[in-house]
Amino acid sequence: MQPTLLLQVRIVDAQGQPLGRDASGRKLEREQGVCAVATRSKPRAQLPPSPSEYVWFEMGHWFSQAASGHVADPLLAAGSTGALELFEDLPCYVSLVVRGAVQESRLVTRVDERIDFRLEDSALVTAKASARMRFVDAQSGAPLAGLGVELGPAWRTGVQKSTDARGEVTFEDEPLIPIALVYRGIRRPIQLRPGENELGTIAVPALRKLHVRIVDEAGQSIAGEGSWIALDSSFGPQSFDSYQQWRVAAGGTAEIDALACRLRVCAYPNSSQDWTSIGTLVEAGTEPLEVVLHAQRGVEVDLACPGEGTADRSLVFIAPDGAACLRVYSREGSTTRQRLAPGEYEVELWEGERRLSKRKVQVTPETRRLEFGP
Repeated sequence: MQPTLLLQVRIVDAQGQPLGRDASGRKLEREQGVCAVATRSKPRAQLPPSPSEYVWFEMGHWFSQAASGHVADPLLAAGSTGALELFEDLPCYVSLVVRGAVQESRLVTRVDERIDFRLEDSALVTAKASARMRFVDAQSGAPLAGLGVELGPAWRTGVQKSTDARGEVTFEDEPLIPIALVYRGIRRPIQLRPGENELGTIAVPALRKLHVRIVDEAGQSIAGEGSWIALDSSFGPQSFDSYQQWRVAAGGTAEIDALACRLRVCAYPNSSQDWTSIGTLVEAGTEPLEVVLHAQRGVEVDLACPGEGTADRSLVFIAPDGAACLRVYSREGSTTRQRLAPGEYEVELWEGERRLSKRKVQVTPETRRLEFGP
Protein backbone atom coordinates (compact mmCIF):
# COMPACT_ATOMS: atom_id res chain seq x y z
CA MET A 1 0.00 0.00 0.00
CA GLN A 2 1.41 3.38 -0.98
CA PRO A 3 0.78 6.52 1.11
CA THR A 4 -1.42 9.14 -0.50
CA LEU A 5 -0.02 12.21 1.25
CA LEU A 6 2.13 13.55 4.09
CA LEU A 7 0.91 16.01 6.75
CA GLN A 8 3.47 18.02 8.70
CA VAL A 9 2.78 18.51 12.43
CA ARG A 10 4.53 20.87 14.84
CA ILE A 11 4.03 20.49 18.59
CA VAL A 12 5.30 23.29 20.87
CA ASP A 13 5.50 23.30 24.66
CA ALA A 14 3.87 25.88 26.94
CA GLN A 15 6.82 28.23 26.33
CA GLY A 16 6.42 27.99 22.57
CA GLN A 17 9.51 25.81 22.00
CA PRO A 18 9.16 23.09 19.32
CA LEU A 19 9.02 19.58 20.69
CA GLY A 20 10.85 16.53 19.47
CA ARG A 21 13.92 17.71 17.55
CA ASP A 22 16.40 17.75 20.47
CA ALA A 23 17.21 15.14 23.12
CA SER A 24 15.00 16.63 25.84
CA GLY A 25 12.04 17.03 23.46
CA ARG A 26 12.36 13.46 22.21
CA LYS A 27 12.56 12.18 25.80
CA LEU A 28 9.43 14.13 26.74
CA GLU A 29 7.55 12.73 23.74
CA ARG A 30 8.52 9.15 24.60
CA GLU A 31 7.94 9.38 28.36
CA GLN A 32 4.59 11.16 28.16
CA GLY A 33 3.19 9.27 25.16
CA VAL A 34 2.83 12.38 22.98
CA CYS A 35 1.92 11.96 19.31
CA ALA A 36 -0.53 12.98 16.58
CA VAL A 37 -3.16 10.70 15.04
CA ALA A 38 -5.36 10.97 11.95
CA THR A 39 -9.00 9.78 12.08
CA ARG A 40 -11.95 9.81 9.71
CA SER A 41 -14.25 11.43 12.28
CA LYS A 42 -13.65 13.56 15.35
CA PRO A 43 -12.29 11.18 18.03
CA ARG A 44 -13.67 10.71 21.50
CA ALA A 45 -11.88 12.34 24.45
CA GLN A 46 -10.09 9.13 25.48
CA LEU A 47 -8.49 6.69 23.07
CA PRO A 48 -7.14 3.24 24.02
CA PRO A 49 -4.56 3.59 26.81
CA SER A 50 -1.43 2.47 24.96
CA PRO A 51 0.05 5.20 22.74
CA SER A 52 2.21 2.57 21.02
CA GLU A 53 -0.98 1.80 19.07
CA TYR A 54 -1.05 5.35 17.71
CA VAL A 55 2.19 5.12 15.76
CA TRP A 56 -0.01 3.27 13.27
CA PHE A 57 -3.58 4.38 13.92
CA GLU A 58 -6.72 4.36 11.76
CA MET A 59 -5.73 6.49 8.71
CA GLY A 60 -1.96 6.63 8.82
CA HIS A 61 1.47 6.34 10.36
CA TRP A 62 3.06 8.82 12.81
CA PHE A 63 6.75 9.49 12.13
CA SER A 64 8.96 11.45 14.52
CA GLN A 65 12.49 11.13 15.78
CA ALA A 66 11.15 9.95 19.14
CA ALA A 67 8.93 7.29 17.56
CA SER A 68 10.98 6.29 14.52
CA GLY A 69 14.53 7.54 15.09
CA HIS A 70 16.40 9.06 12.18
CA VAL A 71 14.29 7.02 9.75
CA ALA A 72 11.85 9.93 10.09
CA ASP A 73 14.36 12.62 9.05
CA PRO A 74 13.66 12.58 5.26
CA LEU A 75 9.92 12.98 5.97
CA LEU A 76 10.14 15.96 8.33
CA ALA A 77 10.04 19.55 7.13
CA ALA A 78 12.03 22.21 8.96
CA GLY A 79 10.42 22.96 12.32
CA SER A 80 8.14 19.92 12.32
CA THR A 81 7.91 17.58 15.31
CA GLY A 82 6.58 14.77 13.16
CA ALA A 83 4.72 13.82 10.02
CA LEU A 84 1.54 11.82 9.47
CA GLU A 85 1.83 9.53 6.47
CA LEU A 86 -1.76 8.98 5.34
CA PHE A 87 -3.11 6.03 3.39
CA GLU A 88 -6.52 7.59 2.75
CA ASP A 89 -7.56 10.87 1.16
CA LEU A 90 -8.51 14.06 2.98
CA PRO A 91 -10.48 15.36 4.76
CA CYS A 92 -9.48 13.95 8.14
CA TYR A 93 -9.20 14.97 11.76
CA VAL A 94 -5.68 15.36 13.18
CA SER A 95 -5.48 15.21 16.97
CA LEU A 96 -2.82 15.79 19.60
CA VAL A 97 -2.80 12.81 22.00
CA VAL A 98 -1.06 12.51 25.38
CA ARG A 99 -1.21 9.08 27.08
CA GLY A 100 -4.46 8.30 25.28
CA ALA A 101 -6.19 11.61 26.13
CA VAL A 102 -7.13 13.77 23.13
CA GLN A 103 -5.95 17.33 23.83
CA GLU A 104 -7.10 19.04 20.63
CA SER A 105 -8.48 18.06 17.21
CA ARG A 106 -8.37 19.89 13.86
CA LEU A 107 -10.26 19.22 10.66
CA VAL A 108 -7.71 19.12 7.82
CA THR A 109 -8.84 19.62 4.23
CA ARG A 110 -5.58 20.68 2.51
CA VAL A 111 -2.25 18.92 2.35
CA ASP A 112 -0.18 22.11 2.05
CA GLU A 113 -0.94 23.36 5.56
CA ARG A 114 1.14 22.50 8.63
CA ILE A 115 -0.84 21.58 11.73
CA ASP A 116 0.36 23.35 14.90
CA PHE A 117 -0.49 22.15 18.41
CA ARG A 118 0.39 23.59 21.81
CA LEU A 119 1.19 21.07 24.55
CA GLU A 120 0.06 22.55 27.86
CA ASP A 121 1.92 21.79 31.08
CA SER A 122 -1.33 20.57 32.63
CA ALA A 123 -1.31 17.57 30.26
CA LEU A 124 2.09 16.36 31.50
CA VAL A 125 3.03 14.26 34.51
CA THR A 126 6.11 15.83 36.07
CA ALA A 127 6.36 13.93 39.38
CA LYS A 128 9.12 11.30 39.52
CA ALA A 129 9.69 8.16 41.56
CA SER A 130 12.31 5.49 42.20
CA ALA A 131 11.75 1.76 42.62
CA ARG A 132 13.88 -0.93 44.23
CA MET A 133 13.20 -4.67 44.16
CA ARG A 134 14.85 -8.05 44.66
CA PHE A 135 14.41 -11.14 42.47
CA VAL A 136 14.78 -14.74 43.71
CA ASP A 137 14.28 -18.18 42.21
CA ALA A 138 10.74 -19.37 43.00
CA GLN A 139 11.90 -22.89 43.91
CA SER A 140 15.16 -22.40 45.80
CA GLY A 141 14.76 -18.83 47.04
CA ALA A 142 18.28 -18.03 45.82
CA PRO A 143 18.92 -14.52 44.47
CA LEU A 144 18.89 -14.21 40.66
CA ALA A 145 22.01 -12.33 39.58
CA GLY A 146 22.18 -10.93 36.04
CA LEU A 147 18.42 -11.16 35.43
CA GLY A 148 17.28 -8.68 32.78
CA VAL A 149 14.57 -6.35 34.10
CA GLU A 150 12.68 -3.59 32.25
CA LEU A 151 10.56 -0.83 33.77
CA GLY A 152 8.51 1.53 31.64
CA PRO A 153 5.14 2.41 30.11
CA ALA A 154 3.46 0.28 27.47
CA TRP A 155 4.09 2.76 24.65
CA ARG A 156 7.89 2.63 24.61
CA THR A 157 10.80 0.39 25.50
CA GLY A 158 11.44 0.92 29.19
CA VAL A 159 14.66 1.38 31.10
CA GLN A 160 16.54 -1.93 31.02
CA LYS A 161 18.86 -3.08 33.80
CA SER A 162 20.31 -6.29 35.24
CA THR A 163 20.15 -7.47 38.85
CA ASP A 164 23.32 -7.46 40.95
CA ALA A 165 24.83 -10.38 42.86
CA ARG A 166 22.13 -10.05 45.54
CA GLY A 167 19.36 -10.15 42.92
CA GLU A 168 18.59 -6.46 43.50
CA VAL A 169 17.95 -3.67 41.01
CA THR A 170 16.99 0.00 41.40
CA PHE A 171 15.33 2.37 38.92
CA GLU A 172 15.58 6.14 39.38
CA ASP A 173 13.54 9.13 38.14
CA GLU A 174 10.63 7.24 36.62
CA PRO A 175 7.54 9.38 35.78
CA LEU A 176 4.37 8.65 37.78
CA ILE A 177 2.38 7.19 34.88
CA PRO A 178 0.87 3.71 34.31
CA ILE A 179 3.92 1.49 34.14
CA ALA A 180 4.88 -2.17 33.91
CA LEU A 181 7.70 -4.34 35.18
CA VAL A 182 8.96 -6.91 32.63
CA TYR A 183 11.20 -9.87 33.45
CA ARG A 184 11.67 -13.31 31.87
CA GLY A 185 8.69 -12.77 29.56
CA ILE A 186 6.35 -11.77 32.39
CA ARG A 187 4.68 -8.35 32.21
CA ARG A 188 3.46 -7.08 35.60
CA PRO A 189 1.59 -3.74 35.87
CA ILE A 190 2.63 -1.68 38.91
CA GLN A 191 1.68 1.70 40.33
CA LEU A 192 4.48 3.84 41.74
CA ARG A 193 4.01 6.46 44.46
CA PRO A 194 5.95 9.74 44.66
CA GLY A 195 9.42 9.28 46.10
CA GLU A 196 11.01 5.91 46.88
CA ASN A 197 9.15 2.65 46.28
CA GLU A 198 10.20 -0.64 47.87
CA LEU A 199 8.63 -3.41 45.79
CA GLY A 200 10.03 -6.18 47.98
CA THR A 201 11.04 -9.67 46.87
CA ILE A 202 9.69 -11.08 43.61
CA ALA A 203 9.78 -14.86 43.05
CA VAL A 204 10.55 -15.78 39.44
CA PRO A 205 9.52 -19.17 37.97
CA ALA A 206 12.35 -21.29 36.64
CA LEU A 207 13.01 -21.92 32.96
CA ARG A 208 12.63 -25.28 31.30
CA LYS A 209 13.25 -26.59 27.81
CA LEU A 210 10.40 -27.06 25.34
CA HIS A 211 10.74 -28.82 21.99
CA VAL A 212 7.77 -27.73 19.87
CA ARG A 213 6.95 -29.27 16.50
CA ILE A 214 4.13 -28.48 14.03
CA VAL A 215 2.90 -31.42 11.93
CA ASP A 216 0.38 -31.88 9.10
CA GLU A 217 -2.30 -34.59 8.70
CA ALA A 218 0.35 -37.15 7.74
CA GLY A 219 2.53 -36.33 10.76
CA GLN A 220 5.16 -34.54 8.66
CA SER A 221 6.85 -31.47 10.13
CA ILE A 222 5.79 -28.06 8.85
CA ALA A 223 8.37 -25.29 8.73
CA GLY A 224 9.31 -22.62 6.25
CA GLU A 225 8.37 -18.99 5.72
CA GLY A 226 5.69 -17.73 8.07
CA SER A 227 5.81 -20.64 10.55
CA TRP A 228 6.32 -19.57 14.13
CA ILE A 229 5.55 -20.43 17.76
CA ALA A 230 4.24 -18.11 20.49
CA LEU A 231 4.04 -18.62 24.25
CA ASP A 232 1.69 -16.98 26.72
CA SER A 233 1.94 -17.58 30.47
CA SER A 234 -0.22 -14.76 31.83
CA PHE A 235 -3.65 -15.58 30.34
CA GLY A 236 -4.88 -11.98 30.23
CA PRO A 237 -5.66 -9.46 27.50
CA GLN A 238 -2.18 -7.91 27.71
CA SER A 239 -0.47 -11.27 27.32
CA PHE A 240 -1.01 -11.32 23.56
CA ASP A 241 0.90 -8.07 23.22
CA SER A 242 3.89 -9.51 25.10
CA TYR A 243 4.10 -12.88 23.37
CA GLN A 244 7.50 -14.48 23.15
CA GLN A 245 7.92 -15.67 19.56
CA TRP A 246 10.17 -18.15 17.79
CA ARG A 247 10.32 -18.99 14.10
CA VAL A 248 10.28 -22.66 13.21
CA ALA A 249 13.56 -23.76 11.64
CA ALA A 250 13.81 -25.84 8.48
CA GLY A 251 13.94 -29.03 10.56
CA GLY A 252 10.45 -28.31 11.85
CA THR A 253 11.27 -28.06 15.59
CA ALA A 254 11.60 -24.96 17.76
CA GLU A 255 13.70 -25.31 20.92
CA ILE A 256 12.42 -22.86 23.51
CA ASP A 257 13.41 -21.87 27.05
CA ALA A 258 10.03 -21.32 28.72
CA LEU A 259 8.78 -20.51 32.19
CA ALA A 260 8.07 -23.56 34.32
CA CYS A 261 4.37 -22.87 34.69
CA ARG A 262 1.08 -23.26 32.86
CA LEU A 263 1.50 -22.11 29.25
CA ARG A 264 -0.47 -21.58 26.11
CA VAL A 265 1.59 -22.74 23.16
CA CYS A 266 0.28 -21.36 19.87
CA ALA A 267 1.54 -22.12 16.39
CA TYR A 268 1.11 -20.28 13.12
CA PRO A 269 2.05 -22.70 10.30
CA ASN A 270 3.39 -21.80 6.88
CA SER A 271 1.39 -18.82 5.64
CA SER A 272 1.82 -19.78 1.98
CA GLN A 273 -0.61 -22.68 2.49
CA ASP A 274 -4.16 -22.78 3.84
CA TRP A 275 -3.24 -23.79 7.40
CA THR A 276 -4.82 -21.94 10.29
CA SER A 277 -3.36 -21.13 13.72
CA ILE A 278 -3.53 -23.80 16.43
CA GLY A 279 -2.94 -23.90 20.15
CA THR A 280 -2.69 -26.12 23.22
CA LEU A 281 -2.21 -25.85 26.98
CA VAL A 282 0.96 -27.16 28.62
CA GLU A 283 1.33 -27.78 32.36
CA ALA A 284 4.56 -27.76 34.34
CA GLY A 285 6.29 -31.11 34.04
CA THR A 286 9.42 -32.94 33.03
CA GLU A 287 12.27 -31.42 31.05
CA PRO A 288 12.73 -31.40 28.14
CA LEU A 289 9.05 -31.36 27.26
CA GLU A 290 7.99 -32.45 23.78
CA VAL A 291 4.97 -30.58 22.37
CA VAL A 292 3.43 -31.61 19.04
CA LEU A 293 0.85 -29.32 17.44
CA HIS A 294 -1.37 -30.73 14.70
CA ALA A 295 -2.08 -28.18 11.97
CA GLN A 296 -5.59 -27.78 10.64
CA ARG A 297 -7.01 -26.56 7.33
CA GLY A 298 -8.87 -23.31 7.69
CA VAL A 299 -11.99 -21.58 6.38
CA GLU A 300 -11.70 -17.94 5.27
CA VAL A 301 -14.21 -15.89 7.30
CA ASP A 302 -14.98 -12.15 7.27
CA LEU A 303 -14.97 -10.80 10.86
CA ALA A 304 -17.00 -7.57 11.14
CA CYS A 305 -16.93 -5.09 14.04
CA PRO A 306 -19.82 -2.60 13.58
CA GLY A 307 -19.32 0.96 14.82
CA GLU A 308 -18.18 4.47 13.94
CA GLY A 309 -14.58 3.58 13.13
CA THR A 310 -13.01 5.51 16.02
CA ALA A 311 -11.63 2.68 18.17
CA ASP A 312 -9.24 -0.21 17.70
CA ARG A 313 -10.72 -3.58 18.58
CA SER A 314 -9.41 -7.11 18.93
CA LEU A 315 -11.11 -10.48 18.84
CA VAL A 316 -9.74 -13.34 20.95
CA PHE A 317 -10.75 -16.83 19.76
CA ILE A 318 -10.48 -19.44 22.53
CA ALA A 319 -10.82 -23.12 21.64
CA PRO A 320 -12.94 -25.49 23.81
CA ASP A 321 -9.87 -26.87 25.61
CA GLY A 322 -8.93 -23.36 26.79
CA ALA A 323 -6.05 -22.88 24.39
CA ALA A 324 -6.15 -19.36 22.91
CA CYS A 325 -5.31 -20.07 19.31
CA LEU A 326 -5.84 -16.66 17.76
CA ARG A 327 -6.10 -12.94 18.37
CA VAL A 328 -7.30 -10.78 15.47
CA TYR A 329 -6.82 -7.00 15.47
CA SER A 330 -9.62 -5.04 13.87
CA ARG A 331 -11.34 -1.67 14.12
CA GLU A 332 -14.84 -0.35 14.59
CA GLY A 333 -16.70 -0.26 11.31
CA SER A 334 -14.23 -2.51 9.52
CA THR A 335 -14.09 -6.11 8.31
CA THR A 336 -11.05 -8.37 8.62
CA ARG A 337 -10.65 -11.63 6.70
CA GLN A 338 -9.17 -14.47 8.74
CA ARG A 339 -8.63 -18.18 8.23
CA LEU A 340 -10.20 -20.23 11.05
CA ALA A 341 -10.30 -23.96 11.72
CA PRO A 342 -13.86 -25.36 11.83
CA GLY A 343 -15.15 -25.85 15.36
CA GLU A 344 -16.64 -24.08 18.36
CA TYR A 345 -14.96 -21.00 19.86
CA GLU A 346 -15.57 -18.67 22.76
CA VAL A 347 -14.89 -15.21 21.30
CA GLU A 348 -14.04 -12.15 23.39
CA LEU A 349 -14.28 -8.63 21.93
CA TRP A 350 -11.71 -6.23 23.46
CA GLU A 351 -11.14 -2.48 23.17
CA GLY A 352 -7.66 -1.84 24.53
CA GLU A 353 -7.62 -3.62 27.91
CA ARG A 354 -11.43 -3.53 28.35
CA ARG A 355 -13.51 -6.56 27.41
CA LEU A 356 -16.74 -5.48 25.72
CA SER A 357 -18.46 -8.80 25.16
CA LYS A 358 -18.06 -12.58 25.08
CA ARG A 359 -20.05 -15.22 23.19
CA LYS A 360 -19.76 -18.64 21.59
CA VAL A 361 -19.63 -19.11 17.84
CA GLN A 362 -19.60 -22.17 15.61
CA VAL A 363 -17.37 -22.11 12.53
CA THR A 364 -18.31 -24.59 9.80
CA PRO A 365 -16.90 -25.12 6.29
CA GLU A 366 -19.87 -23.03 5.07
CA THR A 367 -19.23 -20.04 7.41
CA ARG A 368 -18.34 -16.90 5.49
CA ARG A 369 -19.07 -13.99 7.88
CA LEU A 370 -19.32 -13.32 11.64
CA GLU A 371 -20.30 -10.03 13.28
CA PHE A 372 -19.17 -8.85 16.71
CA GLY A 373 -20.49 -5.85 18.63
CA PRO A 374 -20.52 -4.71 22.28
